[in-house]
Amino acid sequence: MTGILTAELTKMRKRTGLTVIHLVWPLLTFLFGYLANYLFRNTDGLPPDVQEGIVASILPDQFVANAISGFSIFGFALALIFGALSVGSEYGWGTVGNLLIQSPTRLQVHVGRIGALLVQSFIMTTTALGVSAAGAALFGSLLDETLVWPPTGEIVRGLAAGWLILSVAIVIGATAALFLRGTALAIGLGLVYVLVVESLFAGFAGASSIVESIAEFLPGVNSGALATAVQNASAPESLTPPGGALVDGGHATAVLFGYLLVLLLAGAAAFNRRDVA
Repeated sequence: MTGILTAELTKMRKRTGLTVIHLVWPLLTFLFGYLANYLFRNTDGLPPDVQEGIVASILPDQFVANAISGFSIFGFALALIFGALSVGSEYGWGTVGNLLIQSPTRLQVHVGRIGALLVQSFIMTTTALGVSAAGAALFGSLLDETLVWPPTGEIVRGLAAGWLILSVAIVIGATAALFLRGTALAIGLGLVYVLVVESLFAGFAGASSIVESIAEFLPGVNSGALATAVQNASAPESLTPPGGALVDGGHATAVLFGYLLVLLLAGAAAFNRRDVA
């Protein structure tokens, strides 16, 4: 099993498309989490309390809250693409059959591949938090602010929440590519679902109790709720997102772990029984 995991990680490390995602993700974290806030903090017309809030959000004690705010938006979509590319490309290249004629069983191959994807989601999480910390140190110094860092527990909580959000997204992409035996349709449908379908459910949740009940169990909605819970736990009231979330952090964590388990089992069953040609 260790050999399969190592081989999958090596393949992912050498693929240009996956490397680009690893580079784009922290770049977006820096641009929208720090550089944009720093440049526009004194925009004319902004109330003083809003300007103070923007400055406070890019200081070191808020680097976890700042980073986690992008996980359910940029991070979820990029992780979904990452998972779909990792699995779907094997069908396009016709290499799935070549892999299965080697000694590993189908279940071992699937478990090794999913294990490698979960490692990648951990790398993406730590990279985003690391870039966020570096951005906070940079702009905190430029603003001549005292560099005060959050407690270790807060960093660990942000790391765990970020990993769970990206892991669910990356496994959704991988499972979609496995069922659809390709990359393009899995990415296209995945992005439409995340950016359109879930947004509609979340937007109309207040208009119908039935829609709200469905939205409370959607992966994107729960990813946003978990990110909001981490932000609320670490940020002062003036920096917490307005409007709140449909569900609390405990509900979101349970639902996301449920999705992870169901997707892993469904993917393993499908890969074990279906024709790979």
